Amino acid sequence: MAETALTPVTALGHYSQVGVAVTMTAVDNTNGNKFVAGVNQIVLVQNTSGGALTFQMTSQPVPPTNRLGSVSQSLAAGEIRAFRVTESGWEDTNGNVLIPTGLNTSLKVGIINL
Repeated sequence: MAETALTPVTALGHYSQVGVAVTMTAVDNTNGNKFVAGVNQIVLVQNTSGGALTFQMTSQPVPPTNRLGSVSQSLAAGEIRAFRVTESGWEDTNGNVLIPTGLNTSLKVGIINL
């Protein structure tokens, strides 16, 4: 099954008076999501529901310890949370970061390349 791709936006340099618009997309609860791993990224997650929801993101083993640090975090109603990710520990063999299936579509996700 192919995950639905999310398209990152790129932050504007060191200084910007206009900022960058971040596209927030509902998670795909059937297929999951993916985005191309970058050197330094922020994953914004917004809970648009009226109750707490859990967001998850799948990490990859980091040599030599093969540690995993997958995200499984409860967000309160209306909460917006930022997660910082890098290639190491997140990039799968296809060069993607994965968000698993089964999440509530009231979770919206936006990716920012720094």
